[in-house]
Amino acid sequence: DLGSAERYYILSLEYAPDNSYVLTSYGSLLAKRDKFDEARSMFERALAVAPENPTPRVNLALLMQRQGELDAAITTLEALFVQPASAD
Repeated sequence: DLGSAERYYILSLEYAPDNSYVLTSYGSLLAKRDKFDEARSMFERALAVAPENPTPRVNLALLMQRQGELDAAITTLEALFVQPASAD
């Protein structure tokens, strides 16, 4: 269930607070639970620690689009085309 998953993400972040994959996954869970401000914070943290990882940027843009922030979503996605390719 989502509540249990959220507890595991919180625990994971206690041990690895700068893990962009955990931050991004937790952000996705928060967005699914309509906790948009918290989700945005997780995506932004993930971008801060791993700007080369495209997933949090795409997820952030989708969240912005969902909230009607179309210009911000486009600007966020445009950054994908000016940074080096991901190692993934």
